[in-house]
Amino acid sequence: MRFKKVGADSPEIILTFKFETSTSVENFSRYADYTDRESAVMVENVEKAFEEHLDPEPDFEKMIGYMKRDTAVVNMDERRTGLFTENSNNITVDEMEELKNKLNEAQLNGNNLWNPVVSFDVEYMIRVGILKYNPELEFKIDHLDKIFKAAEKEKPKNPKKIYQAKKELELAAKQREVDQDKLKSVIQSNMGKFLKAEGFDETAFWWGSVHLNTKHIHVHISFSELKNSRKLMNVEKKIDGEIRQLKEPRGKLKDVVTPKI
Repeated sequence: MRFKKVGADSPEIILTFKFETSTSVENFSRYADYTDRESAVMVENVEKAFEEHLDPEPDFEKMIGYMKRDTAVVNMDERRTGLFTENSNNITVDEMEELKNKLNEAQLNGNNLWNPVVSFDVEYMIRVGILKYNPELEFKIDHLDKIFKAAEKEKPKNPKKIYQAKKELELAAKQREVDQDKLKSVIQSNMGKFLKAEGFDETAFWWGSVHLNTKHIHVHISFSELKNSRKLMNVEKKIDGEIRQLKEPRGKLKDVVTPKI
């Protein structure tokens, strides 16, 4: 994992990066069929893993399901999803199917999937006009965030207590008034420049999702490419119990500069 912090004492923006190769996505296979987060407290392990970029689900397409889940994304209806791209602030269901097809093709072609997360400081978001200041609500969210983090640190862990604390935090955080269009616009205006600077060609594609379910508003972004433009590296991987020599695209990127809003 790589962190890029922007800001002085308390970072205004934190950017984390991790990439996955087409053959490194088996660890979460047991969560592949998870659909109803109300039915299993164990989903907290899944969400924690994604937010800390530990491991993805068993294929690239599953990232879409996580990023558009209705507990984290607001303003969804039957025709549009909570996902955005360079051309749309809320892609349609048909566009999402096209995105899934691209991801399947990217994985079949042996390409990487990069999964950055951009997290923003609350005061910073208020100052730049994306988050409407509501002192009572922010005090409540901060209090619930502390309760949730305290529950996570308890030993032995109490999964039910952790789940209930997280749900209360989510419900409060989603009451905020957030200018999602302005936030999406910043990402849209910078992703093209970023991909070009990194040397990706015209087959690269990306999508993102604004998440409002935690104390810190954050944006999940994923990008891949249909035709590999990365240098191939020789790697050893254990597949079906055997060590194999493979060539996989290089996943390391340049020193990313996080854009200011």
